[in-house]
Amino acid sequence: MNEVMNENIINNTDQTVNTAPDRFAPVPSVPDKKPFAASSTEIAFAFLSYAAAYFYVLLWFNDLGYPERTFVLWRVLPVAVFAACAVLILNRGKKKSAESWFWLACFTALVAAFTFNLHGVWDESQLFLLIHACLIWWTLSHSGKLLEGESSRFLPVDGTNGLIIIPFRHFFLRIRCVFHGIGRWMKRSRKGASLLWTALAVLLAVALFAAAAGLLMQADSNFAQSLDRILRHLEPDEEVIVYVLCSLPVGAYIFGLIGGSVRTEEEFLSREKNASERFLAAIRRVPAGFWAAVILLFSALYIAFFALQTSYFLGAFTHTLPEGFIVSRYAREGFFELCRVMAINFALLWLVTRMSEKDTNNSRLLKFCCLLLLFESLLFAMIAASKIILYVSDLGWTPKRIQSLWLVGVLAAACLAWGIHLISGKKTFKPWLMLSAGTLCVLAFLGTAA
Repeated sequence: MNEVMNENIINNTDQTVNTAPDRFAPVPSVPDKKPFAASSTEIAFAFLSYAAAYFYVLLWFNDLGYPERTFVLWRVLPVAVFAACAVLILNRGKKKSAESWFWLACFTALVAAFTFNLHGVWDESQLFLLIHACLIWWTLSHSGKLLEGESSRFLPVDGTNGLIIIPFRHFFLRIRCVFHGIGRWMKRSRKGASLLWTALAVLLAVALFAAAAGLLMQADSNFAQSLDRILRHLEPDEEVIVYVLCSLPVGAYIFGLIGGSVRTEEEFLSREKNASERFLAAIRRVPAGFWAAVILLFSALYIAFFALQTSYFLGAFTHTLPEGFIVSRYAREGFFELCRVMAINFALLWLVTRMSEKDTNNSRLLKFCCLLLLFESLLFAMIAASKIILYVSDLGWTPKRIQSLWLVGVLAAACLAWGIHLISGKKTFKPWLMLSAGTLCVLAFLGTAA
């Protein structure tokens, strides 16, 4: 027994000795992080972004500048021109997709409608938000930072990248570019360091001078009154100080979006795309039969609704109102509820097509159920549109009625696009998105009599 134990100890000792060199093997060196570097164009746009952000804040704090058109002209154009030039110049030399030029046209059209007060359907605040959305999407598209290189099913991830992740991930990019530019200028110019230290000396001298003047004012009241009359004319405008302070984070965000899109690594986007695809693959756990039953339950509910309300809905097509209704009440009643039902149907279809174990191409029953739900959604869109058309035929066009009709058209187009995708397998999301954005921009130039 002892001999066996001794033999095991000897073997273990031999193994330990043999593996010792591996234990003390040299650790592979971590590659040194590349020092930060910025191009001349990045540095130039980093400095220009301070002025652009100041104009942006001026516009924001003055209720978008209306009704003073000249105010809007000189506040909007510098920001829009800066953003457009920054995206175009910082991405020069890269291969651009045809889609990116479409979004540039949308951005330019919306800015023109806002600047020159050519709009009638969308008001100033709506246009302001639409311009921001279009700028973000164009920036991502032009810099090639959409997950699939184009508008796709990853719109929520792309939108989050453009609105939050990229700008805040590169929030301090502007200040780094500024300091890099100053440092490079100091190295190249003999007088650069001297001027920088002179500026610092001026600031220190001003601070000491202010401290001395304050003490003298406390020592002699007559001197304090005399100096106070002089300093009154030198007091800075408080509003200007507020504008400058607010423009600092705004400019950092704008430059973080535009400059950060250029610098965002392809590996980062690949990781996001792979994580999204793994998530979508992980949730495919629900039997297709369950989803088919759920859709059929929804469809039965809608069929019952159509059957009970047939005469009520047909009144919009035949221009005959139910008893006790006037046109305005009939048109408004149920319109937005029908639109919300269509939104619920789209959410259900997304869950079905993403969580079902079987793809719709591998389950005829599931595909039929999805197409049935889309057809019923299209009927809801037609009913909602008939209400608005009846309203317009009696009372005329207004911006809200045009917006409502556009919304119904976009929802109906989504039903058709999704149906075509289910039947043929073609990618229809990008054409639908571009159609929606294009018609939105056209409406920006449409005036109304109301």
